[in-house]
Amino acid sequence: MTDFNNFLNLLSQSSDAIAVERDNEIIMMNDSAKKVFTHMPESFPCDISELLPQDLIESEAERCSGYNEIGGKPFYISMYRMKDCRVFTFLPEQYDDSADFDYLATVNEAIRTPLATLSSAASIMLPIVESSGNETLSRSLAMIFKNYFKLLRISNNIIGFNEMKKRSTKLNLKNVDLLSLCRNLVNTVSLLTKERGVRIWFKTTLKSADLYADFDKLEYVLLNLLSNSLNHTGIGDDINVSVSGAGGFYIVTVSDTGTGVPAPALPTIFEPRIKKKDLDDLEPGLGMGLAYSRHIISAHGGSMVLESREGEGTTVRFTLPKTKDLDKLAESPIRFGEYGIIPVLTELSDILSLDCFEAKYLD
Repeated sequence: MTDFNNFLNLLSQSSDAIAVERDNEIIMMNDSAKKVFTHMPESFPCDISELLPQDLIESEAERCSGYNEIGGKPFYISMYRMKDCRVFTFLPEQYDDSADFDYLATVNEAIRTPLATLSSAASIMLPIVESSGNETLSRSLAMIFKNYFKLLRISNNIIGFNEMKKRSTKLNLKNVDLLSLCRNLVNTVSLLTKERGVRIWFKTTLKSADLYADFDKLEYVLLNLLSNSLNHTGIGDDINVSVSGAGGFYIVTVSDTGTGVPAPALPTIFEPRIKKKDLDDLEPGLGMGLAYSRHIISAHGGSMVLESREGEGTTVRFTLPKTKDLDKLAESPIRFGEYGIIPVLTELSDILSLDCFEAKYLD
């Protein structure tokens, strides 16, 4: 008990906002947390539901991260277990303003037109190169397409970052068959990445999971999570995608048996930022995909939690509210992506082999 009291005393002196929970009750909150959460009671223990989203409360992971608005203020929340308690750290949402992102957005708008021109020109060349039978031309054109999709992904990430910064996300709500969306994505990604030796599975016990949502943005979220898993898995690993239901929500889970997330990175895992590249940094992208995915789910009225143990794998779980009276809403056809395979080639452009950008997939 003395060791535990010393541990609590050490946490109480931290400059970070920290709370300790036992049996679903807050038993300690340090002065930094009390200054932030002024609406909380003075005495402890008190109800944990005042501070945490339900999926974090129910998590059985050793370590996980999530996001919640507390007292009208947004916070990134990380958790780790200590004996029979859980320690929660609350970091206020802060955007990285070290770069002029408004200028970056202006530059991004300027490159969208030449990107579209590049795509059109390459598409015109596609049947000509295919009919020529020239392997060198075919591989060169595939390289053009692959790098076009890489640039398009970067451009989309910049647009997503500015949506987060300005809190201006607009959802194009339609009827969405969540099971078909997940199943089709898993099948397509499995086909395109089979040479990596990673098994991708889709599991559900639900017979239907229809909701009112933005199809393209949900597709982006799922592709981002699959891309992250593929980047941290190898031959013999598994990626599992599942859909379940609980109360008024559908729960989508993407888990893998890969390398996991290092513990120091968990507290800010959902923080939107531009990654500074080092020479030995092999991570693709700008580092904004997970933050934007969390933002999209929040805009739908859901939440996202990430659980991970280094060397053992990662699980990301997000909720989406079920839609009442769905039959009264405007119908949209069940399809895979607004533009076919293009979203997959875009979001997985750093992962897919050059073969995936040849004519057989782009026709």
